[in-house]
Amino acid sequence: MTGNLPPLIHPAPLAQKMRLRFHLIVLGMSAASLAVGLYHWARHVQDRAWLADRAKRVVALSGATTPRERAIALRDHLREAVRIEGAEHDNRPFLRNTARATIESGLGYCGESTRALLALAKEVGVDGQRVNLYGDHLNHVVAELEVEPGRLVLVDAQNSPEVNAYFDERDRTVDDVIAGPEALFRDYSNINLRRVPILGAFVKRVRTHQNWITDMAEEPSLILCFVCTAVGVALPTTLLMDRVLMRIYARRFGAQVLTASVKKGGPAASGPTMTEIESDPPRAPSGHPA
Repeated sequence: MTGNLPPLIHPAPLAQKMRLRFHLIVLGMSAASLAVGLYHWARHVQDRAWLADRAKRVVALSGATTPRERAIALRDHLREAVRIEGAEHDNRPFLRNTARATIESGLGYCGESTRALLALAKEVGVDGQRVNLYGDHLNHVVAELEVEPGRLVLVDAQNSPEVNAYFDERDRTVDDVIAGPEALFRDYSNINLRRVPILGAFVKRVRTHQNWITDMAEEPSLILCFVCTAVGVALPTTLLMDRVLMRIYARRFGAQVLTASVKKGGPAASGPTMTEIESDPPRAPSGHPA
């Protein structure tokens, strides 16, 4: 005895065509996303090569040998190369400009100058991360660089006489600038979540140590590459999971998914005309025929 569950809504030929179209659209979106991710990866590689050449030339011309000297040479170079006057403020991209774009344009605010300093310093072996500083009358962004093993110092890359003297006077740490006797700011965060809607109202301070995540946060092209690649992989994975879950569902209820075949240009082949889920016939008790 066979018990049939109600058939699905769509006739099998139409359902198959719609399913095929949907799969093609999803796979096309996946391919496009992966292509965009590859494009941003190529830009990232090109930018890194350009920044490495720039950083090495600046350091060579300055004669710097120690990490501290290299950091100062790059800081002074950016103060001359990047200006705030004429920089776009309201229409800046959410991820901000890349380090290369900032240096080539010669325009940028403290955040862009800090990103450029971190990128150049990284190419000559000086690690660091950004620090967003918040004060009652002044907000600022500087780099926290490891100028000596285990010693992190704040370095201001923007040409701003208002605060350059404060940071250049002596080595200053995060604790110095928010809690010391000469504190100019009242709070800080390594990741500026205050710009993020809703989340920024609850998370004010994020303290991180320099790592691959903080490095990637300074690479807009790398972030876009990661996002596009993740989307490109997730889309076909969703299709695969859909097929797997359907098979699991069929086995769970002891059913078999039957799909009608369609002859090209003609009516459906013999067999069911709708996609049906047919349950397996129940087994007869031992010793009795079915």
